[in-house]
Amino acid sequence: MPTAIIGLIEDVTERKRAERRLRESERRLNTLISNLPGAVYRCRADANWTVDFLSDGYLALTGYLPSERIGQPGTRHSELIHPEDRQGELERMQQAVARKAPYQVEYRLRTASGEEKWVWEQGVGIFSESGELEAIEGFTTDITDRKRAEKELRASETKYRRLYQSMREAFVGVDMSGRIVEFNDAYCEMLGYKPEELLTLTYSDATPEEWHPFEAHIVDTQILQRRYSDTYEKEYRRRDGTIVPVELRTFLVTDDDDQPTGMCAIVRDITQRKAAEAALRRSHGELERRVEERTAELVRVNESLRAEIQERSRVEEDLRRSEAKYKALVESSPDAVGMCDLEGTILFASRRAADQHGFDNAEQLVGRPATDLVVPQDRDRMLANIRSLIQEGLRRNDQYCGLRRDGTTFFVEISATIIRGPTGQPQALMGVYQDITKRKLAEDRLRAKDAELLAAAEIQAHLLPQESPQLPGFDIAGRCYPAEVAAGDHFDFLWLSDGSLLVVMGDVSGHGLGPAIVAADFCARLRTLSDSLCELREIAVRTNLGLCRETAGEVFVTAILGRLDAESRSLTYLNAGHPAAFVLNSAGEVKARLSEGGLPFAILPMTPFFTGPPVELADDDLVFFYTDGLTEVHRRGEPFFGVERAIRIVRANQHRTADEIIAALYHAACEHIAPNKIADDITMVVIKVLPRAPESPGAGPARVRSASRRTRALRSFALRTPSISIRSIIRNFSTIWSISWNGSSPTSCSRIFPTSSTVRPPSLTPC
Repeated sequence: MPTAIIGLIEDVTERKRAERRLRESERRLNTLISNLPGAVYRCRADANWTVDFLSDGYLALTGYLPSERIGQPGTRHSELIHPEDRQGELERMQQAVARKAPYQVEYRLRTASGEEKWVWEQGVGIFSESGELEAIEGFTTDITDRKRAEKELRASETKYRRLYQSMREAFVGVDMSGRIVEFNDAYCEMLGYKPEELLTLTYSDATPEEWHPFEAHIVDTQILQRRYSDTYEKEYRRRDGTIVPVELRTFLVTDDDDQPTGMCAIVRDITQRKAAEAALRRSHGELERRVEERTAELVRVNESLRAEIQERSRVEEDLRRSEAKYKALVESSPDAVGMCDLEGTILFASRRAADQHGFDNAEQLVGRPATDLVVPQDRDRMLANIRSLIQEGLRRNDQYCGLRRDGTTFFVEISATIIRGPTGQPQALMGVYQDITKRKLAEDRLRAKDAELLAAAEIQAHLLPQESPQLPGFDIAGRCYPAEVAAGDHFDFLWLSDGSLLVVMGDVSGHGLGPAIVAADFCARLRTLSDSLCELREIAVRTNLGLCRETAGEVFVTAILGRLDAESRSLTYLNAGHPAAFVLNSAGEVKARLSEGGLPFAILPMTPFFTGPPVELADDDLVFFYTDGLTEVHRRGEPFFGVERAIRIVRANQHRTADEIIAALYHAACEHIAPNKIADDITMVVIKVLPRAPESPGAGPARVRSASRRTRALRSFALRTPSISIRSIIRNFSTIWSISWNGSSPTSCSRIFPTSSTVRPPSLTPC
């Protein structure tokens, strides 16, 4: 009988946990594989590539159950591959496996239902530790939809590329800078350039300069505003220099964010149309000649009544066809066409002519004198031009102020020629004319703007000092860099009655002639007050009262006034809303910040002003004044130039002269914004305190005064003619021209422009 039981107990907790983890891992793997959009496979590396594993996705991919293929030769799957793809797919797979590299292939597959699919397959060889190939594993997925989309995309691209290249009209696309980026063969042929040459040009390079303002106006007022332009005409300059008239319509191209990325245009060569228009103007004479020939033939061939009637009928039919063709050409012209006899009576007018003059139909114009269609003051000139045309026999292009039926007016340009009979005698006048009102107004506005800029520049030239003051113990320099023709910044050096030097730095708000005149007023008041006053606060109060009275708050002036006493080497200042100036010691450290004083000038008449604490200057100290045009220099989206950067540059160049320091600052500002241009005026003044030199007996501080004729003229402008209001000049620039050019008040011209030179404004004669 057994007396005991002996057993072994082993802890299998970890093994059980490992088994659970293994089962969980297998479950996750199976879930992942079953949800893949395709089939995962494994084939043994035996002679038949026996299938060891196929995922459930194989059924959706091929229509065959995975269970039917597992354990079967892999070559059965190869039989499903399209015959044209089978050998290539096998070779690429074998080459990759031989290199022990993954392979990727695309091929067509025939499913169980007979459907043909495109599939993408990726796999890799599985090797033993000894390097023997054991199996291949991979994944196959359906890419039929992708292949179909690619095919449709290629077909669409080919279709539109053929359409693009087969267009009889020229096509061109540019980016927003005007650089040509795409075009068709017709555009190359039109301009005579090779494709690689066109890609280096802008559309402006191929356009004569006289068309640039017109086309820029089209871009600003039509394309950028409403995303397309009206059909308009211009000219191109071919590679060989010849000019080609064209007609085009331009469209704006935007990106997904609706931001403009470029422009494209359909361009039509209208050389033949222009020639046809010229031929049209000659066609009436040719028509008359043919009529005369036919009539003479009828007279000669008068053998019988029947023959005469038949011949006349034939001639009349030809005449009707010719007249119908002529009338169709005339009526299709975008310009108005008219014909009158040698006395100026209208014989024919096109529909376009009736529309321009406000009539219901062209018949209402027939029988009227042609002079009735222009304003009375132009009628004598029109008659004189008609007589001159008949006598000289030359074609004329004349401009008149046209008159509509309702009394309104418009500018027209008429191209007239003589219609002669068979013997060469003038019989009638033919004219083609177009409304040029918009062109005239654009030209007048351009001339007015040019005159305004020249006037502003003329005033600006008299404001700035022509030389730096020569003050013993100091190196002083100032410079203004205008961003445009005239600057709104201002600086000056004025001697006060006590021998000290008044340093002025100012900035007038706004641009153009009005701010330039305010700057002149500001400058003149300071120059006049500096002869009798020394107290900065009193100078500021009187200057502010005068500016408030003249400008009525429409502009303001920020300024900083510094009173430099050379004998005591001290600087007293008053800052009226201007960026703070800085005083640096010999080590380049900021010794004082000059920021106290009050509001800008010309805002409130009773503004209180006060001076900041005086600054004692020592050897090698440096005073730096500037306008915000320097510190606000920046490229879009990048930091400003800033005060700290400016002080670092001053400190690095402190051993140089005052003028060289200013030049270094401006050079650094230009580099900071490059390749862009500086958009605001930059003005700077630098005062360097030189080490004291031993004084010779009797020597004292020297000062140089320059009371030029221009300074006296500016003082007269500001203080001796209170009847002239700066406010009215700013509001209505045309008033200045009427005062200056109509001759009603000769002395007023010198009040506004204190020089002997004058700039005549453009003529804006109304109809």
